[in-house]
Amino acid sequence: MSAEELSWRLLSSLRVKHLRLEDGDGQDRSHAVDRLRGVAFEKTLEAAEAVFSEIERRVGDWAPTAASLSKRLLLFRT
Repeated sequence: MSAEELSWRLLSSLRVKHLRLEDGDGQDRSHAVDRLRGVAFEKTLEAAEAVFSEIERRVGDWAPTAASLSKRLLLFRT
């Protein structure tokens, strides 16, 4: 399976969930990062943190426009 296909499968399976990322204790963020270890390329905490940060960055770019994303748009922006 290509990296593009694997990326699309990962991104298309994500669902919006209410996370308490700004409450100070970081429990939800830590849980999310821990779950990303299984899909991170190197399977390390650092790699999972990088995946989370990239998702966070992209969401920050797309959210203000209430973007409707497609596979084509995601691949174009990669």
